[in-house]
Amino acid sequence: MAVGVILFLFLSSAWAQEPLPRVGRITIERINVFDPKQPGENRPPYIWVNKLHILTKEHVVRRELLMSPGDPLDRYLLENSERNLRGYPFIKDAWVATKSMPDGTVDLSVKTQDTWTTDFSPTFGFGAGEKKYGVILRERNFLGLGKTVDLNYVDGFGRLAREIGYRDPRIAGTRFSGRINHADFGAGYDTEAFIGVPVYSLVSPLSMGILGRHSAVVDPLFARGGEVARVFKERRFYEVSVGHPVVATTRRALRSSYGFGIVNEQFGSSVTASGFTLPENRKLRMLHLNLSYEEADFLKENWVNLFERYEDFNLGFQSQIRLSYSAKALGATRDEFLPKILIGKGKSLGPGRFALAEGEIYFIYGGRGFSQVVKSLGASYHHKRFLHPKNTAVLHAEASQALRLRQDSQLLLGGNAGLRGYRFNAFTGNRSVLFNAETRFYLVEDWLHVVSIAPILFWDAGYVWPMGKIRHFSDLKHDAGFGFRFGLTRSATAPVVRMDVSYAFNRAGTVRDRWVFSAGIKHAFGPFTNSLGRVSRE
Repeated sequence: MAVGVILFLFLSSAWAQEPLPRVGRITIERINVFDPKQPGENRPPYIWVNKLHILTKEHVVRRELLMSPGDPLDRYLLENSERNLRGYPFIKDAWVATKSMPDGTVDLSVKTQDTWTTDFSPTFGFGAGEKKYGVILRERNFLGLGKTVDLNYVDGFGRLAREIGYRDPRIAGTRFSGRINHADFGAGYDTEAFIGVPVYSLVSPLSMGILGRHSAVVDPLFARGGEVARVFKERRFYEVSVGHPVVATTRRALRSSYGFGIVNEQFGSSVTASGFTLPENRKLRMLHLNLSYEEADFLKENWVNLFERYEDFNLGFQSQIRLSYSAKALGATRDEFLPKILIGKGKSLGPGRFALAEGEIYFIYGGRGFSQVVKSLGASYHHKRFLHPKNTAVLHAEASQALRLRQDSQLLLGGNAGLRGYRFNAFTGNRSVLFNAETRFYLVEDWLHVVSIAPILFWDAGYVWPMGKIRHFSDLKHDAGFGFRFGLTRSATAPVVRMDVSYAFNRAGTVRDRWVFSAGIKHAFGPFTNSLGRVSRE
């Protein structure tokens, strides 16, 4: 019965369609970093920058189009093509326009504009007594072919890293993508390699992947705002998977994937507090079954997070059920069941107003009962033209609960996770809530054709309750302040730079005088769950 209902929902929309016109000619227009047709951008130094930049090759743009001449015209595939192009860091924006022709066909006109993709620049971040600095050498559109080459040095936030990486989203022009990265931490390393075919559309006929990752790192653990242990963790992870649509249209898709994964984790003591017990070494040999459902209901908006750059928000219902079983007979430490359920939905609340929500449940069940039980719910609300035509208000709320966590997993909030007025990792425990309110005034647009500027006001409130402590909302730690957002309108690497001054209203977890100046190259909080960055859910 349920299967019949699902099939009816998929097929009824197809039956109702009238015959579609065919795609005729497709033309591609590529605009450089600065557009000579725009006033002020057809003179030095902008024309010099354009000469230094290698424009994205036409075939790189054309291969992302999901329709070819002679195909039936489908506006959802047109929008999907736009989103795929905008999803690349080297594309500032993409447009696909249609024009009906006398012979009944429809011509397509595709226009893209590049970003500046060559970086040799400092990177930084600091706040609440912590700082990070380094140098980035990166090309995100090597020779105009869409490939990324990385060579970075970063020191800060408790870790030194020297990194090298390569990423190719379309190997030899095929749908295969690949990446390889290596980071040397001095006292450890992290190496990853991947090759596969991603899901690039709801009607993608096939997805697959082979992933290998080997890391050896020293992770700090925190309590009461301070470091209490440093644990050496060596981890080997290998996974192979393949997926396909069960039923799919350009509006919605039900997909399944299957895979096998191997995890080996070993722990050693580095510096530990008295009474601290190292996590148990473990081996997983996992059989995966993944079912996902997605509806395409995208909203295209700018002046939300990336200034004048357009972003794509999917308001459609999305769900994922991953069922994993680790078998002792295959070499695992014990028989374990590891399910994960993820649900998301958005809602348009009028012009320039929308909300997004996401919930997740994960746990491990084995011979020792339940462990690593994680429940989370996060939501965000965006309201453009809130107090001013160029003002956007952002509200965010989240709640998480974790039970019987392994010793290497923690819920964390602090200056690096949603509470700008407090020390990094100031609050730890197993139940958290976080509220953020931020109003952004996008008052200076594309100044000197390079940067947009937005003063902001903000308020944060949150806390993480330790195990056994009764939750009281009077425990919430509050801060408020002001700052600036700088939108680097032509940059592929750091489209947003953040600078904030915050004041903590509660003394616990603060620096000496409660005032904190913080900065970084991303927003201070994410759209959903910020406290789960150190909680493994695989």
